[in-house]
Amino acid sequence: MGLGWKSLACAACAPVVVVVLLALALCMPNPGKVLLAPARHTPASLWGAEYAPVVLDAADMPAGALSDGGRRAPVTHGWWVPGGPTVVLALHGRSRSKEWTLPALSGVAGNYSLLVFDFPGHGAAGFGLTTVGLREADVVDLALDWLAWAHPDAAVVVYGCSMGGAAGAIALGRTPRDGHVLSLITDGAFARLADVPRNLGSRFGVPVPDALLAAVDAVLALPILWDGVSMFDVEPLAYVTDLSVPAIFIHGEDDLLVPPSSAEELAAAAPHGKSYLYSGGHDEPTNAEVVKAVRTFADMSQLLAAMAKKARLS
Repeated sequence: MGLGWKSLACAACAPVVVVVLLALALCMPNPGKVLLAPARHTPASLWGAEYAPVVLDAADMPAGALSDGGRRAPVTHGWWVPGGPTVVLALHGRSRSKEWTLPALSGVAGNYSLLVFDFPGHGAAGFGLTTVGLREADVVDLALDWLAWAHPDAAVVVYGCSMGGAAGAIALGRTPRDGHVLSLITDGAFARLADVPRNLGSRFGVPVPDALLAAVDAVLALPILWDGVSMFDVEPLAYVTDLSVPAIFIHGEDDLLVPPSSAEELAAAAPHGKSYLYSGGHDEPTNAEVVKAVRTFADMSQLLAAMAKKARLS
């Protein structure tokens, strides 16, 4: 009988343990630095492309060229890959790096110029805490400010995966870039960061009592875990309603981390939003459908911009 009760207790505790472990993994400052082998790609090794290191530093730019977010952003290091007159600004996900994102850009390399960089706490920036898109949006502002200053004639397509998509949506929602940014493309972006721990339990088939969800929410909302902000502060859905550019929210149907329904929520809230689900999981830069989608929607953005310009001139 004792063994039976122990087995029953273990079975009852298993969902709690799984949810707690997944929640702790979510709030680690950058688990990819510890758990995952870092990507070693460069534009030269992938495509034989020339590239140059760039330092995005507000102190190096005229004050009049900076947005509010750009002024707040820390110094960021990246790569500039020259190509066509339109630039794809690529924003990597949490626990990733500029190198990791490069394969997703294979369809646009050569025909577009590229700007990739490491968010604070990632890649060359070193191990550190993250706000999973909120303060990272300041770095997106700085990158867009730099592009407008260093390449004033270039139009920009913003592409962001997961945290990068959230940061791009927040940045463009709060600071319109009409005439400079053509469109926003996100992959695997969440509508609300608070949805992620709840989705983890449901996607893994773990029954989670409401009381436990409330406890997990309370722990994950602690600012100490998110570099001074609450998990509930990170809500791209609240910003996309103010997007002034077309936005396409793509998402893998088999995403175990972020609910695929996030793409539909974001698209419904954005004034010019569309969603597209593809066969795949979360943050798969080598997925052929991701590569194709980035190229297709970037090309479509250029075409729509050209048509709008022609209509204005006629």
